[in-house]
Amino acid sequence: MKIHKYFVLYCILYYNTQYKIQLFNTISHTMEYKKMAITREQILETASKLAEQGIKPTQTNVREALGGGSFTTISEVLREWRQEKDQTAQLQAVVIPADITDRTQVLIAQVWETAQSLANDRLIKEREALEHKEALINAEIDESNKIIETLENEQAELTTQLDTLNNDNSLLITKNNELENLNNSLNTQLTTEKARSHQLQGRLDEQIAKIERLTADLATATANATQATKNAQEHAQRADQAIAELQVVNIENAKLIGKSDTLAEQLTKAEATATTQAEQINKLTAQVAKLEQIEKENAELKRMIENNRKVDDKQQSLLDQPQDTPAPKSRKNQKPNNNEN
Repeated sequence: MKIHKYFVLYCILYYNTQYKIQLFNTISHTMEYKKMAITREQILETASKLAEQGIKPTQTNVREALGGGSFTTISEVLREWRQEKDQTAQLQAVVIPADITDRTQVLIAQVWETAQSLANDRLIKEREALEHKEALINAEIDESNKIIETLENEQAELTTQLDTLNNDNSLLITKNNELENLNNSLNTQLTTEKARSHQLQGRLDEQIAKIERLTADLATATANATQATKNAQEHAQRADQAIAELQVVNIENAKLIGKSDTLAEQLTKAEATATTQAEQINKLTAQVAKLEQIEKENAELKRMIENNRKVDDKQQSLLDQPQDTPAPKSRKNQKPNNNEN
């Protein structure tokens, strides 16, 4: 940005300088043209002098004698001068009688006097006009000199600025070289980023496809949501109906709460009764446990008694056998088996 700024400033100053130099040259040429402007009388006078000197008054000779002038203007005036000269030569070639010559001379003298008077008046007017033109030209010259002075001052200032710009230009060249190196580095990075951009573009395409699928799913979900909203409205209507029914239930519930208080009192009493019954049950359970223990002991006694009975029966069968066999020991002397056990 800084290089661009200085470059633009340099271009503006350069073209401004060239414009002012061109304007200065134009004014200079205009002044020279005004100084070199040649009148018709000067051309006629110069042509006559050259003819008297024996020099042919050509356009080149007349222009050299005048020190400048337009070839076109000189050519037109010389054409008139030659025509007048030819007419004068033709009049001089005519022979006029003496009487006519005398009268003619008197008439010519009168005409000459009148012409001289008119010429003097015309000369005065032309001189005044020339003085007025000269004053205008001098005013233009003064103005042009002021413009030239201003342009010279501006040119000096622009020269100073140009020197500064040249110094800045050297710095800008160095900066430009740095920027070129930076540009090369950025181009390398750009190539890398382009490759990365292609990769990202591929990913982006995948994401776009995914978004399209999600969009389709969203459309389906939206339709489902619309249906769900419709269902929700139906459920809301049902909920309103349920609320109305709940209000009725609440009224009934209030009634039931009153009944529940009564039932709670009854339950408390029943719990107290149940506690008493539980104590009684515990006692009965303990008694049952004792009875079961007693029953077990009775069963054990019954088993022992049965065993003793079986032993007695066996001994009795032995006693009932014939007497030649050794007599068994007396029952009184035999100990029961249960005692052994």
